[in-house]
Amino acid sequence: MRSLRLPLRIGTRSSALATTQTSLVAAALAERNIGTVLVPIITDGDRSRAPLHLIGGTGVFVTAVRGALLDNKCDIAVHSLKDLPVNDAEGLVVAAIPARADARDVLCARDGLTLDTLPPGSVIGTGSPRRAAYVQRQRPDLNVVGLRGNVDSRLAKVTSGELDAVVLAAAGLARLDRLDAVTEYFEPLDALPAPGQGALAIECRADDAEVLEVLAGLDHLTTRLEVTAERAVLGALDAGCTAPIGAYASTVEGVLSLRAGLWREADMPPLAAEGTITLGHAAAGPAATGTVTTGPAVTSDDVLPGELVGQAEVLGAAVAARLGEIGAHSYLAAIDALRERGRHVGAPRAADGSPRWQEAIAAANATPVDIDLLQTVPPGHPERVLELVQEIHAGHYDALVLTSARTAAVLAAAAANLPGLAAAQAEHGFFTACIGPATTQAARRIGLHVDIALDCDATTTDLAAAIIRHFDTSPSDPPRRHVALPQSELADPLLAELLRDSDCIVDVVGAYTVRAHPSLADQIKSAELDTVILASRSSVQAWLALDATRRSGVSVVCVGRAASSAAQAASLAVAATSPTPAATEITRALRAAHGDQDGAHTDPPAPDGEGT
Repeated sequence: MRSLRLPLRIGTRSSALATTQTSLVAAALAERNIGTVLVPIITDGDRSRAPLHLIGGTGVFVTAVRGALLDNKCDIAVHSLKDLPVNDAEGLVVAAIPARADARDVLCARDGLTLDTLPPGSVIGTGSPRRAAYVQRQRPDLNVVGLRGNVDSRLAKVTSGELDAVVLAAAGLARLDRLDAVTEYFEPLDALPAPGQGALAIECRADDAEVLEVLAGLDHLTTRLEVTAERAVLGALDAGCTAPIGAYASTVEGVLSLRAGLWREADMPPLAAEGTITLGHAAAGPAATGTVTTGPAVTSDDVLPGELVGQAEVLGAAVAARLGEIGAHSYLAAIDALRERGRHVGAPRAADGSPRWQEAIAAANATPVDIDLLQTVPPGHPERVLELVQEIHAGHYDALVLTSARTAAVLAAAAANLPGLAAAQAEHGFFTACIGPATTQAARRIGLHVDIALDCDATTTDLAAAIIRHFDTSPSDPPRRHVALPQSELADPLLAELLRDSDCIVDVVGAYTVRAHPSLADQIKSAELDTVILASRSSVQAWLALDATRRSGVSVVCVGRAASSAAQAASLAVAATSPTPAATEITRALRAAHGDQDGAHTDPPAPDGEGT
């Protein structure tokens, strides 16, 4: 012990939960007169805002900390055990697993609601595929969205009304003294927690004998046996810590019991198996029901702790074998095959049916998939479109405002039996305002001269201001501000309101409406998309119209403020946003969404808290 260098340096992430957990270990060491100092470490998981399953799972939080330990920048490292890869890193060992805290998942909902009492359509946030699958299985009428960030930021999304509820780990909330936010505890044998959830792992270098001796006093054998059995399921199935697998083990009077399950899509029943083993005696193989049987009980005092750990591993492997027999292997293999084939990015076709952003997607090392996201259908009163075109030809308007390429196409079709809109513009002198390059190009294709052409990053307020400035700098006698505003029936009324507030007369005409393409669900399923690009408010609405199980696992990249704002208003998780439809910006956003190193982020992501 004399050669032990003090204080011991403890490597930890910088989140509130990580430092709190590390402080618990430091306090336990202080009781043994071992001084410590915390060494904060920034990980790739802290830098990226991408969904964890796209950037390597929660193991991304571990790699940097382990690297610091191997580089002798710290002496020990504290992890949430559920975030730790199953296999030990070369040169490192989990020297201690303290007594486990509450392993349960919990719901933190507004107004004290529970999973059963949340209204249909409520938005539930979770970053865990396992938790998402459980919620969707219990309540397919709820909208489950992805979630990143530390515990406080997640809870704030509920108190602010952005989300109706979040699913978190009870242990993390307890360590942060935030159990007041819990509205429901999920029973662990029903909502199986992540293997190892609630437990901490203290890691050190395998050849550091002095540190190993110190940490041995913090190890809790019962907890080690239980979490070993749980994590053995992951190891035997060759599954990562983000796989939708839950496991829960408990020990009663020398008998170790284990239940494990794999959650699939809401329309597919989960797979489950369970087993028991009497500690201190060799285990037999799994019975047909998946239960592991043993011979006569032997007191655990008769065997060494290492032998008991081996028995826990046998139990976990047996339960995993049963899960494999009933379909877990094939399901997980299909997931792996999707990852190996590379990422597929769905790009909605343009209004004219042409593909978009193929080169930008390819530059992000992904495969472009053209999808029909929206279907244009006639408005409720199609006769009003023809009347509007006739009034334009009669010189009733001083301005024509177009907010989408589809509107230009609808106007051109309505004017097919009349002199062109270009002729009407030349005769009566009205000006045309467009937002977005696609809209501007569509207007020019039908012969209109575009006086105001704003980029995609412009807002509705920007467009209204530009129109008012044009009126102010081109006064007429008598003053006229009569605006024709044909648009989607689903369009935001804000533009018309802003113009009317500036003394404009605005005739809003529903030129068309859009809805999710009838084949969209089948397209998503057959294309096996990893990411979808949404570039308009309507496309966000169409995406949300899909059943949540179809959208599950597909990350969203928004293009422009309109789509981004619509997604935010609907509490739709967005992996990244491209400010413009420029190819370079699309590529950068996709790389950010996929967690690539050269991807860009508009804002730095908040760090996740382990154990959440």
